[in-house]
Amino acid sequence: MQVIRLDHVNSEPCVHQHRINMKARQKKIIVPVDFTPSSDCAIDLAMKFALLHGSEVVFVHALESLAPLSEFFADNDLLERKRVFANRLLDKIIAERGGKGISTSKLLFEGKPYKVILDACEEVNAEMIVMGTWGTHAIESGMIGSNVNKVVRGASVPVVTVSRPADKGQIDKILVAVDPEFGIRELRQFLQAYSKVYNPVVELISIAFYEKDVDELRRYLQKQSDALHQQGIVNVQITVRVGGIISDAILAYAKEGGHDMIWMETHGRTGIAGWLLGSVTEEVLQFSPVPVLSLHPEREVLHTTFYHSNLPI
Repeated sequence: MQVIRLDHVNSEPCVHQHRINMKARQKKIIVPVDFTPSSDCAIDLAMKFALLHGSEVVFVHALESLAPLSEFFADNDLLERKRVFANRLLDKIIAERGGKGISTSKLLFEGKPYKVILDACEEVNAEMIVMGTWGTHAIESGMIGSNVNKVVRGASVPVVTVSRPADKGQIDKILVAVDPEFGIRELRQFLQAYSKVYNPVVELISIAFYEKDVDELRRYLQKQSDALHQQGIVNVQITVRVGGIISDAILAYAKEGGHDMIWMETHGRTGIAGWLLGSVTEEVLQFSPVPVLSLHPEREVLHTTFYHSNLPI
């Protein structure tokens, strides 16, 4: 992949990390932009997070290489003209969004959008990616659809996806989807950081397939709640829903409960009956009425018995 540096970034080589280590990460937030309304929504949220974290916002755009047929018919400087145009639009975003105590910079990469996003994240050693999930074709095909899913699967940092403009500018209530086969170990440090600033209601939800599992699953979530209390997160609620399609149940409850964000740990294997990476995560990301924070830790399941007392919390 050809990398065009348009602003100063940390040029030290980065290695993809398989476990989250926030102390090793720079206070930088990657925001992929394709100059659509989807990008605008992501930028709005990223600026709020930047104030919270004291982070720099790095705007990233992907210039996809011309297809062979397009290359044949196009004049030689088409890609260069697209690069100049994208650079001008990035400058405009920085001029309009920069300042107000938030540092901003830009990167223009050539390559497939999902790979550009992941490589940019490692290039600047960023702590988070914030990206839109919908849009229309602009000067590139954009950062939507399968690119989002590939970024969520491949990122070693939290990915916040935004599907529409936020109804309000604060985070008062977070819905955390819990897969009892994995727990929410990696999410806790982020919940702790956000709780110190926003003091939100944190509601843990999991879906039981049968009524007979509800009590045991509720006891499991109570263990999670107790662990969060020990971290100083006081306002924690637990909810168990029974049956139905897991993604539909999560989305319906988020809308019903007036939550401002959904947080999920996602995994490279199935979890309970197919969640939380694959169709469940993809549907939540696509249809969520609120931003979704996804974290994909490289962690193997330790047990096969759902809700067992030794399961990870």
